[in-house]
Amino acid sequence: MNERVVVTGIGAVSPLGLTAEETWQATVQGQNGIGPITAFDASEFSCSIAGEVKDWDAESLLGRRQARRADRFSQFALAATSAAGLVDYSSWRSKSTNCETEDLRERLHL
Repeated sequence: MNERVVVTGIGAVSPLGLTAEETWQATVQGQNGIGPITAFDASEFSCSIAGEVKDWDAESLLGRRQARRADRFSQFALAATSAAGLVDYSSWRSKSTNCETEDLRERLHL
């Protein structure tokens, strides 16, 4: 199977940083994104550490309305694809069947 892949941009939201550059710099510096779970009470679980994304402010990136509509993992995906130059938030609509949304699905499919 000889399929070609074209990388048109890089975006990342990770426990090491909110951008690809921040994540790369933290990796080069040997930083670790793993720490105590703070997003919820993990006392009932056998594991109390995780790689959490810190300092996330979805409203500043997506706007209040869209931030409230999108799940946290979707917010991360939108931020990363935006940084990679694949999505323009001003034209993205979550409940649409128009060409823009179909194009978005195609670009996000990996």
